[in-house]
Amino acid sequence: MITVDQDRLSAMRADQMAGAAQALLAESDVVVVRCVESGKPLPGEWVAYREALRQVVRKDPAAIMAGLPARPEFPS
Repeated sequence: MITVDQDRLSAMRADQMAGAAQALLAESDVVVVRCVESGKPLPGEWVAYREALRQVVRKDPAAIMAGLPARPEFPS
Protein backbone atom coordinates (compact mmCIF):
# COMPACT_ATOMS: atom_id res chain seq x y z
CA MET A 1 0.00 0.00 0.00
CA ILE A 2 1.23 3.47 -0.89
CA THR A 3 0.85 6.24 1.63
CA VAL A 4 0.81 9.88 0.68
CA ASP A 5 2.21 12.58 2.92
CA GLN A 6 -0.47 15.25 2.48
CA ASP A 7 1.66 17.99 4.03
CA ARG A 8 4.49 17.30 1.60
CA LEU A 9 2.07 17.11 -1.30
CA SER A 10 0.56 20.47 -0.29
CA ALA A 11 4.01 22.01 0.00
CA MET A 12 4.95 20.75 -3.45
CA ARG A 13 1.75 22.18 -4.91
CA ALA A 14 2.42 25.53 -3.23
CA ASP A 15 5.97 25.54 -4.64
CA GLN A 16 4.71 24.82 -8.16
CA MET A 17 2.05 27.52 -7.95
CA ALA A 18 4.53 30.03 -6.54
CA GLY A 19 6.89 29.37 -9.45
CA ALA A 20 4.09 29.80 -11.98
CA ALA A 21 2.91 32.99 -10.25
CA GLN A 22 6.46 34.39 -10.29
CA ALA A 23 6.66 33.79 -14.04
CA LEU A 24 3.28 35.46 -14.61
CA LEU A 25 4.33 38.39 -12.45
CA ALA A 26 7.49 38.81 -14.54
CA GLU A 27 5.41 38.69 -17.74
CA SER A 28 3.06 41.35 -16.36
CA ASP A 29 6.00 43.72 -15.89
CA VAL A 30 5.64 44.52 -19.60
CA VAL A 31 2.20 46.02 -18.96
CA VAL A 32 3.59 48.16 -16.13
CA VAL A 33 6.44 49.42 -18.33
CA ARG A 34 4.09 50.20 -21.22
CA CYS A 35 1.79 52.18 -18.93
CA VAL A 36 4.69 54.12 -17.43
CA GLU A 37 6.21 54.85 -20.83
CA SER A 38 2.89 56.11 -22.20
CA GLY A 39 2.12 58.15 -19.08
CA LYS A 40 -1.03 56.15 -18.31
CA PRO A 41 -1.88 54.86 -14.84
CA LEU A 42 -1.83 51.10 -14.35
CA PRO A 43 -5.48 49.97 -14.43
CA GLY A 44 -6.91 48.80 -11.11
CA GLU A 45 -7.56 45.28 -12.40
CA TRP A 46 -3.86 44.95 -13.19
CA VAL A 47 -2.90 46.21 -9.74
CA ALA A 48 -5.22 43.60 -8.19
CA TYR A 49 -3.92 40.87 -10.52
CA ARG A 50 -0.31 41.57 -9.63
CA GLU A 51 -1.12 41.66 -5.90
CA ALA A 52 -2.92 38.30 -6.17
CA LEU A 53 0.16 36.86 -7.89
CA ARG A 54 2.41 38.23 -5.13
CA GLN A 55 0.22 36.51 -2.54
CA VAL A 56 0.69 33.19 -4.35
CA VAL A 57 4.46 33.81 -4.55
CA ARG A 58 4.42 34.37 -0.75
CA LYS A 59 2.52 31.06 -0.49
CA ASP A 60 -0.40 32.62 1.33
CA PRO A 61 -2.66 29.63 2.09
CA ALA A 62 -5.84 31.40 0.96
CA ALA A 63 -4.20 32.47 -2.30
CA ILE A 64 -2.92 28.94 -2.93
CA MET A 65 -6.42 27.56 -2.37
CA ALA A 66 -7.91 30.18 -4.72
CA GLY A 67 -5.47 29.29 -7.49
CA LEU A 68 -3.82 31.54 -10.01
CA PRO A 69 -5.84 34.64 -10.90
CA ALA A 70 -7.11 35.25 -14.42
CA ARG A 71 -5.07 37.77 -16.39
CA PRO A 72 -7.03 40.93 -17.21
CA GLU A 73 -7.33 42.31 -20.73
CA PHE A 74 -4.39 44.40 -21.86
CA PRO A 75 -4.97 48.12 -21.34
CA SER A 76 -5.61 50.12 -24.48
